[in-house]
Amino acid sequence: MNTSRSSWGSLYGWSYTTHIGTSFVSYVQMRNPDYRPSYAEHEIFAGELTWEVLTTEIDGGRPMCFLVDCSGDGATDHFVTVVGYRETPTQQYGCLDTWWPADIIRWCDFVPMAAGQQWGIYTGVSFRPHTIITVDVGGGGEHTTIQPALDAAPDGAIVRVAAGTYTGDENRDLDFGGKDLVLESEAGLEATIIDCEGLGRGFHFHGQESPEAVVDGFTIRNGASAAGGGVRCFFNSSPTLKNLVIEDCAATGNGGGLVCAGGASPVLESVTIAGCAAGADGGAIFCGSTVPRLTNVTIYGCSAGGNGGGVASANGASPSIENTIVAFSTGGEGIYCADGAEAIVTHSCVYGNAGGDSLCGTRYENLFQDPHFCGAPEGDFTLRFDSPCLPGNNEWDELVGALGEGECGTGVGDEELASAVLLHPASPNPFVGSTSLAFDVPTGGRARLAVFDISGRLVRTLVDGVMGPGRHPANWDGKDEQGRAVASGVYFARLEVGGEESGRKVLLMR
Repeated sequence: MNTSRSSWGSLYGWSYTTHIGTSFVSYVQMRNPDYRPSYAEHEIFAGELTWEVLTTEIDGGRPMCFLVDCSGDGATDHFVTVVGYRETPTQQYGCLDTWWPADIIRWCDFVPMAAGQQWGIYTGVSFRPHTIITVDVGGGGEHTTIQPALDAAPDGAIVRVAAGTYTGDENRDLDFGGKDLVLESEAGLEATIIDCEGLGRGFHFHGQESPEAVVDGFTIRNGASAAGGGVRCFFNSSPTLKNLVIEDCAATGNGGGLVCAGGASPVLESVTIAGCAAGADGGAIFCGSTVPRLTNVTIYGCSAGGNGGGVASANGASPSIENTIVAFSTGGEGIYCADGAEAIVTHSCVYGNAGGDSLCGTRYENLFQDPHFCGAPEGDFTLRFDSPCLPGNNEWDELVGALGEGECGTGVGDEELASAVLLHPASPNPFVGSTSLAFDVPTGGRARLAVFDISGRLVRTLVDGVMGPGRHPANWDGKDEQGRAVASGVYFARLEVGGEESGRKVLLMR
């Protein structure tokens, strides 16, 4: 079929009906990635393209695209943009085509194509903008609970949830019902909490949802179930889970935070799983017969009664674990494989897990060092300035884990500066010859200012003695204790005064 000859240079742009909808959606999302339009094909011979369909779309301000036989030879040969309709003298559609001037409408009978019938119709395509459904526990949206909004949403819709804590039956065991929806928070994960109250899990995906089904920007806490205390993905359901915290969830069986099995392969991006527990395997995550992908995930303080306090894989599962921290599991190994499973672990940090930090499966260039969380026991999983998981502090120059650098170890808020130990930023930075490192000592006392390399080894002590209150200068000339020039790279200056600490990153260039 050589319909509008677009592949041979026609200005209209498509060769086949199946290209129309996908081209439209791809173009719109290229211009605005957050916009999710949809399309539908209506074949006139199947009774799908009716006069009611046409009038509904045009009355709604939505042009259609028809594939037609303009010559009447019984074969499709042109696409037209349908912008209107009229009922006299007969039912007709009004269209724009590539042969008439752009501001002139051609009127054609609304009839199926047939030999001798010019501009007869074979099929039509309708287009819909994305639908946004709002949820607000305070009553400011279309719904006050989440599940009714998911039920009401058409495939491809966005369900936007306002800040608040969501509890009760209609805010747990949330089910997309096989639809590729986007469930997103309006104010972010810290302000939008799904509290399961120990009476169910947060989400249950079992309708073969694709990665186009997205959960974005929530804290899921206090989930409880037999498998997958926070989230369960089953029966080839592979949603995208991003910008989430899954905390204090528990399963009596596998997967305290998340379980994926039965061909379900979810995608996790920038997710923190903390304080979750499984009675069997996978304190944070259990994978069975699946290929999930974890990117920039932080797993902390989870436990398993069986194996894998962090991630457990079995039955041939092959999770891809990239730029992920698995640390301080209180029961079970960091990562565990059994029954032909193989984890693929790349540029990740595995450290301090009760059952050990050895890796199973395939591994590529990983860290086995303390990630230096700012305040993990208090729920702060941002990273200290000298963490090996920060870009610039590892050989890959990549972030490992869900969160970047926090405020710890670099001073405090402006309102406290006058009474705080503070190491000021190096100047210049980067530097070639030498750099200045001024520091504040509020009440006087013994001060020690030293430079360390990215492995934590001492390079040079710049200050070590009793200092009076006030600001003090210091300089580093890029040399070690023996006066030898050190190599280009990232170094850390650390100030200690009376048990308080402040630090800065310094980049030396030769």
